[in-house]
Amino acid sequence: MSKRYVSASKIAQFLYCPFTFELAAAGYEPVEPYLPAVASGVALHTAYRYMWFGISPEEAVEAAVAVTDITMGEGIDEKEKEALLRRAKAIPQWLLDADNVEVRIEKEIPGTDIVITGYIDAIVGDMVVDLKAVTRMKNELPPTYQIQGQVYMYTTGKPQASFVMIGPKGDVSEFRLQKMQDEAIGEMLKYFACSMEQTYKPPSGLTNFACGKCSFQHVCPFYKLLKQTQNP
Repeated sequence: MSKRYVSASKIAQFLYCPFTFELAAAGYEPVEPYLPAVASGVALHTAYRYMWFGISPEEAVEAAVAVTDITMGEGIDEKEKEALLRRAKAIPQWLLDADNVEVRIEKEIPGTDIVITGYIDAIVGDMVVDLKAVTRMKNELPPTYQIQGQVYMYTTGKPQASFVMIGPKGDVSEFRLQKMQDEAIGEMLKYFACSMEQTYKPPSGLTNFACGKCSFQHVCPFYKLLKQTQNP
């Protein structure tokens, strides 16, 4: 039986709202994030890896900009480059002292042909860490990140997860999660695996909450239905 490989972020996207997962899989493009924002995130992760090896922030940013331009075909303008340098300089020292970076994960969901795969930004002691370049600082951790963090902990066996968000001005915010019981995350993944065998994916109970800022609302039939049935 051939295996199907799915990232933790895609699983989180589905569990939060199956419609966005289906629309993305069908080839629809989200309104956001737009390519320059994605390029900035890639560049930050690249610069972080260089800095982990002991390269200065300035040199790491220069190298990261060049690598991002080649790999994504999307240049980073001077304003974004300055923001990238501020972000790089703001990376916490404890994250630069990580045990390992760009850690590959691969774990099969028991009883299925689905394999969770991808890379975790860093491992620090008993904690998995995900580094995010954000345009605006968040007051709380988005639900998709919370699910993604639980999947990371499930695949690695680590009891904690941390999301480190760095804004364009170099402001830093960190959110930490504790691992759910394996039985609980196992049930979530079982639901995901079972749903992949169906041709129709029912909307999540969180969909109403998610719709307001959804990047796929312009093509989502469920969102259009909600708009038609709002109270006057």
